[in-house]
Amino acid sequence: SGENAPPPVARYLVKLETKDRAPWLAAVRTREIVLAVLRSWHGERHGRILCATVLPDQVLILLELRAGLEITQVIAGWKAATRRAAGYAETFQSEFGGHRLWTAAEAEDCALYIFLKPYRTGLIQADELWPAFWAPNAAGLRFTAALTPAGGPAAEWLAWPEARYDALAHEI
Repeated sequence: SGENAPPPVARYLVKLETKDRAPWLAAVRTREIVLAVLRSWHGERHGRILCATVLPDQVLILLELRAGLEITQVIAGWKAATRRAAGYAETFQSEFGGHRLWTAAEAEDCALYIFLKPYRTGLIQADELWPAFWAPNAAGLRFTAALTPAGGPAAEWLAWPEARYDALAHEI
């Protein structure tokens, strides 16, 4: 029987943008607040974060959500917790971008997209580490086996044409 089977989950790629794309997430304190909110949610076992990165004006998150939870409620909770902890009125756009993923291969592509985003947008050089990327089980992401010894992206990844990411970028 399926009594001991894990509950079904839904996997999502989500993008939260700051209101008017204001770069208030560039502040280390605010970035750390966002990551703390995600870590707390992950620790409560309502689902799990596969990876996330905080950029100056957006947060990209790949997550698995336990059955019975609504993605809109989870996102609203993260936004509210971030606003409370930050203690100021800066906020996110009311809508969020995202879509449900159906295969493990889609999730792996999304994880790599999230990891590469600060490099591909010129926020950081290939030989540096983006301080706002978090993957609680990085070993579970296949691409991490091909990172440079310093933990950065393989050079060929940064040379890939933008078209490789067009579908992902337009869906979120």
